Amino acid sequence: MTQRSTFKSAEYWKENLSYLAKSVRQYEKMARDDKGDPELRERGRRMAWSRQLDLIRAHYSAGSPIAKLPPLYAELVEHISDYLDDPARLTFELSDIDHYVRVISMLALGILLRANDKQLAPVLEFAGKPGQDAFFDQLAARPPAGKRAMPPKLAHPKPFALLERALVAKDSNAAADALIEFLQKYYAGIKNTYFYNTHLKGDAGFVGYWSFEAALVAVVKDIDDSAIADNPYYPADLVAYAR
Repeated sequence: MTQRSTFKSAEYWKENLSYLAKSVRQYEKMARDDKGDPELRERGRRMAWSRQLDLIRAHYSAGSPIAKLPPLYAELVEHISDYLDDPARLTFELSDIDHYVRVISMLALGILLRANDKQLAPVLEFAGKPGQDAFFDQLAARPPAGKRAMPPKLAHPKPFALLERALVAKDSNAAADALIEFLQKYYAGIKNTYFYNTHLKGDAGFVGYWSFEAALVAVVKDIDDSAIADNPYYPADLVAYAR
């Protein structure tokens, strides 16, 4: 397979996929330890979904076939559901940038991979109550996720105001202009996230900088993406699959 992310070598992606898959299994085991510490079980369930999302990103970066992703996404949904059932689980808000980029990635991935309402429901529940972010709720209101009232605010205007502008643009040309500008400013705009600059580290922490939400906007607005297909943050193959 031909890797999609060029920030790391093919050998790195091979080792990273193996590490992440083992890590998910280890945290699943921790989550099933009914006789252990409730805080450790909570950590196991929390880290299981987190590492599963990393695993999906890493598979895309490594060049795995898109057809491999839906089963991995189904496992992610199961982990999210397990975490939602944990009485010791932590509560997150979309004002937390790390929570925001995770759940918006999960939602966009699910819609692009043609997940059904049942699969998307735990993701929407995990995101928190509606009304926290205008862009997220506009994506969540699209099939198959369902209807939502549109809040007036953005939780993270930089850089997501540009992507919202693309989403509400009157025509595909205006949407394309906003999407291109978003991708130009995307990396600087996510400097406060947990994954910023992870490609500079020597460990297995880097899984790609893909903006799956940008891919969803491109599909929704029917944007000609030929000019941005090679952008290191734009998952062009996933757009082609969704179309």
